[in-house]
Amino acid sequence: MAARMALVAALLLSGRWAAAQTPVESFAQLQPALTLGQTVIVEDSSGSRIKGALTGLTATSMTVTPKSKQPRTFGAGGVSRVTRFDSRLNGFLIGAAAGAVPGLMLGYGWSEYCNNEAGGHCPVAYAIFGGLCSAVGGWIGWSLDGAINHDRFVVSVSRKF
Repeated sequence: MAARMALVAALLLSGRWAAAQTPVESFAQLQPALTLGQTVIVEDSSGSRIKGALTGLTATSMTVTPKSKQPRTFGAGGVSRVTRFDSRLNGFLIGAAAGAVPGLMLGYGWSEYCNNEAGGHCPVAYAIFGGLCSAVGGWIGWSLDGAINHDRFVVSVSRKF
């Protein structure tokens, strides 16, 4: 019982504290949070949004290049929100790897069952159970990654730069 309480206490104390984010005064303050080539979503002061790769960031301007379109440069006074986009691929891969392990163990158990009870060997059990559990784990990882990190908020500007 004490071990369970210690585990719950450790989990509760290990979480990050939430803090309000203060508005930035210039694009130069965005440089630690963003890297060139990263996919971002920029909302300008008129409310229109553009998604693309960050191709330039200086103290006075930001350049975003959408897929198959011309780059768009935002001036120091035209941005109201910047959001960093996170791919779900890493969540899928982590979930698939986590699902493959128990799937391969189930495949091994089924193969041994076939060998002992049916007198034959079922090598396809590894692929069936490993593939199914890996696909389910990948789907769960993809879903969780999207729920947690799909669009990571970077900054909201309360006043113009």
